[in-house]
Amino acid sequence: MTAEIKWWAKGRMLENCNCRLVCRCHISYHQPADHDRCIGAFAIVVGEGTYGEVDLAGVRAFFSVNTPQQMLEGDWTAALILDEAANAEQRRAMETIFSGAA
Repeated sequence: MTAEIKWWAKGRMLENCNCRLVCRCHISYHQPADHDRCIGAFAIVVGEGTYGEVDLAGVRAFFSVNTPQQMLEGDWTAALILDEAANAEQRRAMETIFSGAA
C-alpha cells in the first residue's frame, strides 16, 4: 500500500461552461449541470502550491471537460494541456491531480 501524497494549490482560474450562469457542478459535484452534458474549460495559473515535494508555482494549464449532467457519475472525457515550461515532475504531478488520482 502506498502513502497518499498531499497536495495544495492557490492561484488564478478562469472557467467557462455551458450552464446558464455559473458552473454549479464546480461548486459541488453533487449539483446537476443545466444540460444533459457539462462542457467546460478551465485556464489555470498556479501561484503557489506543492504536490508532495514538487513545487507547482508558476505552472500554467488548460483543462477541458465533457461530463454527464451529474459529474459524480464518472464517464468524463477530459484533456489537460500543460505549458511547455513545466518540468517532468510538475507534469506528472498535474496529470495525477487532474486525473483524479490524487
